[in-house]
Amino acid sequence: PSNFLLLGDDDNTYAMESYKVLQNSGYPSSFLDRKNLSEKYPQFNASFAIEDQGGCIINAQLALKAITKLIKKNGVSLIQSRVTEISTHHNSIILDNKQEIFFKKLILTCGYWIKQLITPLPITVTRQQVAHFIPKVIERFSVKNFPQFAHLDNGFHGFPMFGTNGVKIGNHIPGEEWFSPFGSNSIDEQFINKCIDFFRICLPELKDSKPTLTN
Repeated sequence: PSNFLLLGDDDNTYAMESYKVLQNSGYPSSFLDRKNLSEKYPQFNASFAIEDQGGCIINAQLALKAITKLIKKNGVSLIQSRVTEISTHHNSIILDNKQEIFFKKLILTCGYWIKQLITPLPITVTRQQVAHFIPKVIERFSVKNFPQFAHLDNGFHGFPMFGTNGVKIGNHIPGEEWFSPFGSNSIDEQFINKCIDFFRICLPELKDSKPTLTN
């Protein structure tokens, strides 16, 4: 379990609209004004927060291991390789070891690499960076003391330290159009500086934290 906070600085924000939806749908949620927010989650500085008390957080690596074990148990073949080409003419995929696998139906979940496999797709891929920051007091940002959060007005969101070496911070506002080779996951200094600027306003305890290259 991990509560989820929607932070806001204006009563007319998306957070307030979300609170109405949660309340009308019967989900456990509460409104925290600045004083209540400071008392319950002193790491944050915001005018108010909407607390979704039904949130959870999953360790992705452990989840994938569990899924892998389950599908193998049920007779599914698991091939760990890179798809380099999709042939719609032959209904097949080509792996980096030159193996060709034929299919009747194909489901792709390759994220922003999709345009490298299917070039005619009418989609635009944008760069969305994620960084991990090491707090001075780690316990303050553990999953039992620090919730998931999103400040939807400026796009920043984050997660507590749960199977990671730092606090995970991202921004959902679309960045520039992005074409990345397989395996590239670079973070530029401009994004780090934007995170630090956000910390100075909303998460003061992280304003002097350093990004880590490992998650």
